[in-house]
Amino acid sequence: MLYIKKANLEDQEEEFIFLNKTPYLESGFRNVYALRHRDEFIKTDLPWLINQANPQTAATYAKPMTTYFLWLDNTIIGMYQVIHELTDFQKEHDGHIAYTLLKEFRGNGYATKGLSLVIEDAKTYIKEDEIYMHTTKDNQASLHVMLNNGAYISKETDIDCFTRIKIK
Repeated sequence: MLYIKKANLEDQEEEFIFLNKTPYLESGFRNVYALRHRDEFIKTDLPWLINQANPQTAATYAKPMTTYFLWLDNTIIGMYQVIHELTDFQKEHDGHIAYTLLKEFRGNGYATKGLSLVIEDAKTYIKEDEIYMHTTKDNQASLHVMLNNGAYISKETDIDCFTRIKIK
């Protein structure tokens, strides 16, 4: 069974294992937790991830962001991070949602289904009328995940492809 769960303390060991398996930088996704020691992740990073989802407890220097883990049965296979409200810079360069999937689970439709699940939940708190997303043109698999979830291409450069998904 495929499902999503928000970052939480109960699954800290599985969350740490997943982030340890995920490269620091791959296909535009930056995993800043890749090189963390387990104790540092559990004591500092995980509480920060959980608190970032709540506008009242989010860090003053960052917009609220919700982190989801994509589970296949009892194994985390992916991660999605959703920024609740974008700055003008983020609208032009990044977008609301960043995600990654472990290599051994790619090509099975899991990223597409995971994004669909995340979008359904994110509709309740994203401020804009559309979800903004971005990928590099050489990452066609990610572009197809977005398009399969109803995205349209809003802008292209020589290197990048920007998409949007209407939610309101």
